[in-house]
Amino acid sequence: MVELRLIHGIINCEWNVRIRHGPRSQNAVTNHMAKLAVFGPPSLVVF
Repeated sequence: MVELRLIHGIINCEWNVRIRHGPRSQNAVTNHMAKLAVFGPPSLVVF
């Protein structure tokens, strides 16, 4: 029940979200992390 209240609290927050596009060629770190998540070992990957 505690988890449900925590999830409810997160959902009810007023979020300000900004999404910006960055070309993959200019973001080598994110590109590498995405490749690790897809082609890496079949385990939990935490960044």
